[in-house]
Amino acid sequence: MKGFARATWIVGALLIGALLVFARPGYSRPMQSSGRATVVAATGVVYHGVNQTLLQRCLTTGQNCLVKVPGLVHCMRVYKICNQAAAANSVLSRPLVAGTPLLSKLQVLRSLGALNAGVKRATAVLMTYGSIHAKEPALAASTTVNRGRPMYLVTEWFAKPVLVNFSAPEGAPASGYVTQAQYVVDAATGRVTDWTP
Repeated sequence: MKGFARATWIVGALLIGALLVFARPGYSRPMQSSGRATVVAATGVVYHGVNQTLLQRCLTTGQNCLVKVPGLVHCMRVYKICNQAAAANSVLSRPLVAGTPLLSKLQVLRSLGALNAGVKRATAVLMTYGSIHAKEPALAASTTVNRGRPMYLVTEWFAKPVLVNFSAPEGAPASGYVTQAQYVVDAATGRVTDWTP
């Protein structure tokens, strides 16, 4: 009976781990900023707003991590990938296979809603993730995305200021109006890796 309980616990932990790295196809515009989420804290690394020490501890105990780990629900809604160790093994952590078709600028802009009436102007520049990081280190801040992957740096300027919610520390403004936003989009999968107003 003890062996069965241990096996059940291990299967449960693996299922939660799979959930944390699952990325749904499609994209809906995130309503909270990020980009700057990878920092080293006294309690461990914070990846996409989730403390990885707390997450790994939760995964090994089989608890409901969506309830127990601060920021995990928000991360799952915005990024889909919240476990840095698993993200290091994701498709974005590897170089692009030669001959892989890339999305066009028009496809990327359309997927982000950048061609809507509320957007005054939008640009999409194709470059590597490493080049975007060199140009915008606070935006392209992921430590798990392969630096050589082709990415689009998309910038939108809104016709009117847009109200967005921020992932802010307690006491700081939780929302504000912005006139532009930037996205980093994988040119092969269309997955948004970073976003900031």
